[in-house]
Amino acid sequence: MKNLILNKYICIPAILSMACIFSGCENKIDDFGKNTGSDAANEVYIEAKDRTANYVITQTVNDGTQGADTLLVKFPVHSTLPVTGTTKVKVILDNSLIDVYNAKNETDYYPFSNDDLELKQGTLTIAEGQTISKDSVSIAYKESLSTLSGLNGQVGKKNYLIPLRILTSSGLDTKIKYDERICYVTVNVTQENGILFKNTALRNMSFANIPAVNDIFDLNTISFSVSTQYYALDATANITLEVDNSLIAAYNAEYGTNYLAVPGGFNPVQVKMTQGTSTFSGLLSYADESKNLPAGSYLIPIKISQADNVQIVDEQKVFYTALNLNIAAAGNVTTTLLTSATEISDPGFGTSQADRSKYVARYLNAITGAEVNVSGPANIFGTGATSLTSSVPAAMDIVIDLGREVENITGWSLASNNATSMITEYYDICYATEAMFNNKQEIFAGSLNNCLQFVYASFNTPVTARYIMLRNAKRKSNYFAWKSFYIYTIN
Repeated sequence: MKNLILNKYICIPAILSMACIFSGCENKIDDFGKNTGSDAANEVYIEAKDRTANYVITQTVNDGTQGADTLLVKFPVHSTLPVTGTTKVKVILDNSLIDVYNAKNETDYYPFSNDDLELKQGTLTIAEGQTISKDSVSIAYKESLSTLSGLNGQVGKKNYLIPLRILTSSGLDTKIKYDERICYVTVNVTQENGILFKNTALRNMSFANIPAVNDIFDLNTISFSVSTQYYALDATANITLEVDNSLIAAYNAEYGTNYLAVPGGFNPVQVKMTQGTSTFSGLLSYADESKNLPAGSYLIPIKISQADNVQIVDEQKVFYTALNLNIAAAGNVTTTLLTSATEISDPGFGTSQADRSKYVARYLNAITGAEVNVSGPANIFGTGATSLTSSVPAAMDIVIDLGREVENITGWSLASNNATSMITEYYDICYATEAMFNNKQEIFAGSLNNCLQFVYASFNTPVTARYIMLRNAKRKSNYFAWKSFYIYTIN
């Protein structure tokens, strides 16, 4: 019995010891839960002033882009109590929250691509004993935010949302404060719309040896086309256009020209562009019905002067048309007109340039300046040159780029495709150096009338040019068809 009693007393201290061991383990489990789980006493969070940020970008019609910095937001993270050890807090970009945000707030925000944004310092450090991180997370757009204002010409407004979320906290006895873990950055982009002339290059019209303008051209047929800058009109706009002759002097001073104002002037034109439209084309109205102008070079500056419900784009509110009547030739042109279908191998004014591989021809409506679609191959420079045929319009401009500046040009030749239905019977001849062409200038060198199938034109003095322009080409019958254009230079 003594042995049994002794064994019983011996077992009691052992049981107490084991109870202490298990009790200690249980306390450590509780501590671990507080350190890493929902029972942790300390919480990391984003301060209220940093949880929302709004960025506004406006593309104005005339003043450029406003609010176009790349940095969107920068902020530290906080803890409710001083941390008991170094604490690492990770912040991420979480676009999955955008749909939730839109549904909850009845908004329509778009996400940025992660490739467009740069998240810097995504892992922040709160030092032991501190309540704020010593560094800050930042989010920036990789390019200038002005690139956001284009909106692909579809709408005038688009809003983006950038959700930044605390993902993890590695500190002792810390947890993430659920309701204060997200920063929402909104980027509101507005693109103002404008009205303008999309093509502001000088339009050149030349007519020679005519007693009055209306013998060949009606001033009331001078056309214009105005367009919206980006997208269709939100509301109907009333627009006024006028010919502003006060601009002629400044144009002459800038480009070294000597244009005159058209006598008699033009009436203002009232345009009504309806909601949902993006372009309008119309005609000028000439005030003097006689339309008998003296010979000279005239400039017609068509200006958008007033508009409601849409702003005028200042840099593109004027479209210039030059009207040249009986201009003295800068280099007299002589021609050889042939009725024969046989080409002259040597017209006697230089050497034809066989290499035409760099030549490019553009075919334009002589009145509107618009590109003309051709029904045949647009090649008048190849070996055994193919023909080009177009049934419209009645008058065309051929602008030939020689690919480089060519010196000592003595003349050119151009053949119609046959001797009957495809003849071009009239040309105004112009040429320009590269610098002149870039400054919207060219030299009028005379006109050719009553042309037959083969046309040979020679300059009485050799010229330097990159561009040869055959303006106001008029068809004799139903079609245009050209082949075999050459230039000639001094031997």
